[in-house]
Formats: sequence, C-alpha cells, structure tokens
Amino acid sequence: MSGYEPVLHALSVEPRVARPGDTVRLVFRTRNLGGLPSPAAAVRFVLPTGLERSGESGGESESDGRLEPGVDVVAVEPVEPGADVVASFSARVAAGLDDRSELVVRAVFELPSGALGTNACTVIVRSRPRFDGPASGVAVLALDGEIVRVRATVVNEGDGPARGLRIVVPVPAGCVALEGEAATRLERARLEVGERVAVSYDARIVAPVEIVRAEAYAQAEEMRCALPAREAVAPGPVLAAPRVALVPGRRRADVAIEVRNDGWADARDVAVRVVLPRPLRVLDGSLVVDGVPVDEDGPNGFARVFQPDGAGLALAVARVPGRGSSRVAFALRVPPGCESDVLEVVLGDHAACVPVSAAAVRDVRLRVGRAPVVAEPGARVELVAELANAGDCSETVIVSASGGDFVGDAVAADAVVGGAGAERASAGPIVLAPGAVVEVPLVVHVRDNVADDARLALRVSASDADGERARTELVLTARDRPWLALGELPVREGERVAYVLHNAGSTTARAVVARVGDEVHQLGPIAPGARASFAAGERAARRGGTVIVGGRDELALPTLDERPPAEVHAVLDAPASAVAGAPFAVRAEIVVMTAVDALAVRVPAPIGAVYVAGSTTLDGRALLDRGSGSPLAGEGLLLHGVPAGARVTLAWSLLADPAHPEGALELGGELVADGDGREIAPVVVATRPREGCAARPAGLAYHVDACTLAPDGTLVPEPAFPISAGAREPAASAHELAQRATLGEGRFAVAAMLPEASDRLEPFVGAPGADDVAPAPVRDADAFAFALRLDERRLAEIGRWLRGAHGDGLVVHLLALRALFPERETSDDVLVASALGAVHDALRDVFDRLFVKLRIPGFDVAASDLEDPALRRALVRLFERLLVARPGGATLDESVGEPASGRLAFERVREVLASFADAPFGAPAALRALVALLPTRCDGEPPLAAALADYARALDGVLARCASMPLREFDDLLAQRGERAPGDGVLGARALDDARAGLLAALDARAVRPGAPR
Repeated sequence: MSGYEPVLHALSVEPRVARPGDTVRLVFRTRNLGGLPSPAAAVRFVLPTGLERSGESGGESESDGRLEPGVDVVAVEPVEPGADVVASFSARVAAGLDDRSELVVRAVFELPSGALGTNACTVIVRSRPRFDGPASGVAVLALDGEIVRVRATVVNEGDGPARGLRIVVPVPAGCVALEGEAATRLERARLEVGERVAVSYDARIVAPVEIVRAEAYAQAEEMRCALPAREAVAPGPVLAAPRVALVPGRRRADVAIEVRNDGWADARDVAVRVVLPRPLRVLDGSLVVDGVPVDEDGPNGFARVFQPDGAGLALAVARVPGRGSSRVAFALRVPPGCESDVLEVVLGDHAACVPVSAAAVRDVRLRVGRAPVVAEPGARVELVAELANAGDCSETVIVSASGGDFVGDAVAADAVVGGAGAERASAGPIVLAPGAVVEVPLVVHVRDNVADDARLALRVSASDADGERARTELVLTARDRPWLALGELPVREGERVAYVLHNAGSTTARAVVARVGDEVHQLGPIAPGARASFAAGERAARRGGTVIVGGRDELALPTLDERPPAEVHAVLDAPASAVAGAPFAVRAEIVVMTAVDALAVRVPAPIGAVYVAGSTTLDGRALLDRGSGSPLAGEGLLLHGVPAGARVTLAWSLLADPAHPEGALELGGELVADGDGREIAPVVVATRPREGCAARPAGLAYHVDACTLAPDGTLVPEPAFPISAGAREPAASAHELAQRATLGEGRFAVAAMLPEASDRLEPFVGAPGADDVAPAPVRDADAFAFALRLDERRLAEIGRWLRGAHGDGLVVHLLALRALFPERETSDDVLVASALGAVHDALRDVFDRLFVKLRIPGFDVAASDLEDPALRRALVRLFERLLVARPGGATLDESVGEPASGRLAFERVREVLASFADAPFGAPAALRALVALLPTRCDGEPPLAAALADYARALDGVLARCASMPLREFDDLLAQRGERAPGDGVLGARALDDARAGLLAALDARAVRPGAPR
C-alpha cells in the first residue's frame, strides 16, 4: 500500500482558521488495536507552501517522540496494545498570503513494514490589508500663491495583500486639477504587504477657502477606508494697491476707493487712511462701505471709523473677501475758490494719489411749454420750447425738432430771452448766459400719410458743437376723420353723369380719388364742409364706383340704373377619352344673347392634366400665354364690349398625366358677365394607358426603342416607363435626347414614338442599374401638390384664427400658418402622408400654446418661443421624404368642398431643406419652409386664389428679409417693438396686414357664393 493513501483518520489541526504569523498545531493520534506492542515508527507531516516549521514538535508514548533535525518527521516509541500513538507538530502561517487561502496538510505513518497515509486537514487563512496606518495619508503642500500639490501615499501595513486597489484623491474644495480628473485616480491590480504607492497632482486655487485640505480613500476587494489627512494649506490675504476714482462737481466731489484682496482668504480689519488737503472736508453722513452707510461715531458690521483729524479720515474695513473687493465711498465738500490739490489714500504698504479741483458745471435744461395735443395729416404744428441755462458756463446752442412722422427738421430762427429787458435774439445759434431762460418758437409739418389715431413722436433737442446738450420728447395724436357723402343723387348731363361729394367730417379729406368703371378722377383734398364734383361717362357709371380717401375705400357710388343680368351661355367640348401622356383638344363655345360690357372666361387646367403652351386660339386666332400659364387660368380671359348675338369660340390643348394612365379628368370653368359669375357645365375625359410599343413608325422612316446608358457608356435596350406628367418643361427633340445620352447626362433615354403623340417626344427613364440604390424620378417645376378642403367647417376655423390674431408684430401673421396648413399631399405616398400629419399635429401644439400666451398681458413673443424640437424634426423628415417620393396622385374628394391647392417644385424642396435643416424652428428659414407648403391657388375662384397667393408672397418676402437680421431685431419685429431694420428700410409689416384683410374678404365672399357647399 502506498504511503499517501488515506487509510488512517488520525490527523487533526487546531485552529482551523488562522491569520498570517499565527501558529497552528498538527496532532497525529491512532490506537494500537493489535495484540502486541507497536514497533518503533515515525510520523512524517507533509506541509504545503505557506506553512513554516515553528520548532515545537513531539510525540506522546511510553517514551516521548523525537524530532529529527531538518525534517518534518516525528519519531514515536512503541506502545502497548490498546494505547494511543501520538505525534504533534507546530507550524506558523507565512506572511503575505491572500485572504481565504486554503492550506492542505497531510501526514504519513511510517512503519517498518510500510507507510500508511492519513486524512487531509485544511487551514483557512484570514488576512486583511491596511491603508490607514501611520505610513499612509494625504497631504497638501503650497508651491506658490495659487498652485498646491496634493499627494496621497498608501502603504499596505496589514497582514495580507490587497487585490483590485483603487485610490481616489478628489480635488480639494475651491481648486481645479491642472492635469485633469485622470491624475486624481490610481488603480493597481495587487499591492503586497509593505508595498508603497502614491498619487500626486498639482491643483490651482480658484475660489476663496480658509484651508485647502484634501480627502482621499483607498478601496480594494476586501475593504475601503479613508486616508488620514497629514498636512493642509491655509491661504492668506494679499492686499493690492487701492484704486481711487474721483468725480468732481460744482461744490462737492465724490470719491470711491476700491480695496482689493488678491489672496484666497478673507482679510479682516483692513486699515484705510485718507489724507485730505487742508480746505477739503468729508461731508457728514456721506461715508458708505459696500453700499451701507457707516456711522462715524461708532463701529458697525462693515467698518470701524476712527475719529478723523483735520487732515483726513481713517477707518478699518471689517472684511474684504478673498479674490474680491470692498468699495469705500464718501463725498468731499469743495469750498469756492479751491485750487487743485492732491488726495492720498494709504492701504498698508500701498498708496494712491488723485488730483482734486473744483469743476465748472454745464447744465442746459429744455421743456416744451405750449404744444397742441392733436394734429391733422399734412398740417402745420406750432409749439414753443423753453430753454434754460442752469450751469456755470455760457452756452451757444441750436434748438431743433424732428420725428419720423414729420417732414424735415424744424430749427428755431429766433428766440425771446426772458428776464429784465426781454429782447429778441438774432437768427441762428442762441447764446445763453448762466441763469438765462429763452422761449424758442418751432414749426413742424405732419406727413400726409399718417393714419388716424396714430401716435406721433416728436423730439425737441438743444445741441452745440460738442453734441446734444438737452432733449425732451412729446407725443401728438393724429386726427384724420373725414366723412364723405353724396350731396345728391347722380345727375345725367347728356352722355356724362355728374356726382357731388360733401365732406361732413371734422378733418380734411386728402388724396381723394373717384373710380367709376375704368375711369379714375383725381379730386385732391376736400376741406371740412366743402364740396367737390366730377362727371363720369354714362357707360362707366352703370355699375357704380368707389371713392378712395388716402388709399382707403370710404364711399360706394350707386349704380346708374338697374339692368337685368346678362344672358350668356357656354358649352365645353372635349373627347370622351384621351391617352395618358398625349395631348387632346378642348373647345369652348360661348353665345352672348345680350350685350355685355366685360366678359371674363376662366377655364383652369384640371388636376392630372397640363396646359400645352401656346395652344390657345380665339375664333381661330392664336393668343399669347400669360407668363408660363394658360390665358384662361387665374383671372381668365377678359373680353370688353361684347355685342348681343356674338359667338365666341375658344380652343386649346391639354396634356394628360402619364403617371396615372387610368382615371378621369373633370374640366370645368366660370363665366363672369358684368360682375355676375356663373359656372360652365363640366365635362369628363377618361384617360387610358398608351400601348407598350408603337404599332407603326408614327410618321418616321424608322422605329425607335427605349434605351438607357450602361455603366460602360453603351446604349442598352430595356423596357421604358414615362416620367410624371406633372412635368412642365417642353418635350425634347430626338436629336437633343440622343445628344444627352451620348454625353452621359443622367439616365435619359430615347422615347418610343407612339401614334397618339407623333408630334411630341416624351423622355423616359430606364430601370435602375446595379449601382443605384433608390433611383430618383425626374422632377419638374410643379412636382408636388398640397391641398386644403374649404368646406363650411374649415372656412369657419380659418376665419376664426385670422380674425382672432389681434395685436401687433409679425407673430400674429404666423398664426395663419396654423390655419392654412394643408391637409394632404397628392402623391399617394403613405410615408409622405404620415410625415405631413406629424408636422400638422406638432404645428397645432406649438401655435395653440403661442395663441394662449399672446392673450397674457405684457407677454412679448421671441424667436425662442417658436422653437420646438419635435416640430423641426417632423418638418425635416417631411422634406427629406419629398426628395425620394414620386409626384402625382388622386385629387381630393370634390363632394366635401372645393380645395385650395399649392404646388412645390422638386428643386424648391431641395433648396428649402438645405436652408433650414440645421436652423432652429423659430428661425426665418424654417418658417419659410412652412410658407412654401401653403395653398396659393383655388381653381374656379380667382379672387380667393389671388388673395391666397398675395398673402403667402407677402409673408415669404418678410421672412426672406429677416434671414440676415440679427436675432434681437428679429425678436423686436415679432413683438412689433420696431418696424425698421438698419439699412433695410420698412420690412413690409403693413403690407401683411393688407394681404390678410384681402384674404378675409375673399373667404367671406366664398362662404356666401351661390352654389357653395353649406
């Protein structure tokens, strides 16, 4: 049997848990179970690393055991049957063992016949490091007045190593580390017993502190403890040279002394001594320390004043804060005739001197004694200014009056000098002796274009060669209240009609203009109670007219007679079906039964079709297009003096949208005869897709297939599909398309010539290549259409928002963005619809909160009140989605009300996104993005379309001019704290008011239009 096999359970150890340096005792005990005495034997103790012999071993038997020198073997003597064989051994736990280490001990009983192993016993070691002993600690040493060195030393003075050591030495209060936060920490995987580590860094004192003391802690897996503080630094005060400021006066001089402490500790009881020249004395009760009056008879909490002698003042400032200052102020009485002398301030080792002398005072005072309260536009205003010289020197000044609502500057030509022997001063500058009072007459002229009840600010100032000496301001109220009425009914005088106007108001009616039909009569000003007459042609007077005063409609002139409405009939003729992507002809036959003075024909292109440029003819004669649109769009085609029985034939061509090959186009229009509007019965044109390839060469000697450019530059035939019919640019010729393909411009392809469009060539886009991720469709000038339903509910909501936005400033117009924001976009893209809805919801939240704030008295809106991160993200997401969406789609359901729409070009989408993507929502660039989405057209309703376009154009123009404006001036414009910007002139805020008034009038007229949905 092997000697290491555990056949005997004879070994025990005490204690089972020990610390490094402790002694454990191993005991071997077994009984002689035989019938004969046991032979002489030995017990060999097998010790692991970490247990050391202590030299105390022995055996128990009839004769004591003996320990052989140099070996861990204990000899035992024979014992009688039934007696115990005992051997013991002492061992010491070595230092530096990890906590919870396990030391396994075995023994071997060596007999002459063989060796027997025993059981194994385990000794568990408990050790602990120590970081807060006398050798560890943290100290702060001063390197100079501002820099200190923080050093933390950690020595493991325990009985076991530390694992995962982390030393943290926070920066002392009032300091910052020069090397950053990383220098305040140290990490070690293991720290043996007796091993030393240190953390050291330099810090700068940045705040006043009484004592710079550092705190630190050391943390290991076994423990965490704070390091004792060994040394600290106590900063001291450092008094700098005093700063003395002296403000001379007529009979007194104000002195301010700044006592500075450049140290990091408070200075207590700082002595300040002021040495005064002999004529000067400190005024009683004028001594102030840090804004608190100081009683010179006794101490207080701020300073202690010593009884001054005849030559100065001495006091002790109770406390000057570290890195701070205290202000000592007092006043000196300067007697008349005092000559210049020197005042000295002594502060510790420092001294400062300032000169003191009496100062002559210049004091010119101005007020307006007699001035009117109200003034008419263009009137002469006389006022009298009173000028007084309350100083010590003679003054030569010029008195003038000016204001933004007055014409030119009024300069006084003469003045009446008051006092004994009053005299009239000569023209030009006014000379004032000390104590003199002068009355100065002034005359100013009010501008002709001021509004009634306007506040007219007038500034009266007195200036000399050095600048303005005195100024006063007064406010006059403008009164512009003429009341024009017809003196009698219009009277026919042959082929002319005479009108008589009477001004029954209290002020002059200025710039009176009478518009009767196409005639304009300039009547000039009409004084209160005066009359004015003019004569207009009988034909122009039939429909009445308007009298305009100062640019405002004041009086409606009655019609000359009541004629029955004109009888006009119109019929539209169009093919029952058309090929998508090909033009088709439309005719309108108009029969005039009774004579009409003015006949307007309005037939806009329907959604889903495009007007063919230059295709309109009138009775076989070609008409010029209106800009880039049809002569029948917008205000329509206006015919004057159409006789009874006339027949008018209009013809033009439309191009169906190839992006929607299967659908229906509804063509409709409106006739306006002498101001009476009526609808033209609509016709429906069905659209069908074109054939995949031409059945014949379409008038050419060859057939052309669609193809695209391959990556290597060769032409590769492939199936083609047409771009959106929303394209407004004319189709390119075959030569131009081939040239584009040869030059490699984009992915254009030569188009297949179809029978239905043999006279036009449509560009095609090939299928995406392997290098394309998401092919962007070809865009055109009218890529996307945004629409807004104008049913009864929506009209009421828009009117409520526009009328409820009372107040001044640009912000009241921005509320229109919430009222007129479109409800959908017609590309039928789900992601675009979702992005548009997110912008709509966020916009409602922002402007609902803003509308509530505007009703709070005293609230001034700023650009920051418009900022909303959620709205800006939603707006950026919408324009990013438009960059990859295909245009086109179905129109709104006409059964719920006629829509107002606006179109946004693809290039405009990219331009707007680039301008506001990084700008906050409250910036003008982001607000212009919302204006770009507003509807600007309403098919069949030119007045409403014009009002929408005017309002969007005016709002976009103001925001465009605000883009380069400083933020403060933009905030002022939002709150109407000023209408002008430096170098930019009037920004157009008044034009916005007029545009909003025109839009409200158009909405009201649309709400009551015959046949409108109720």
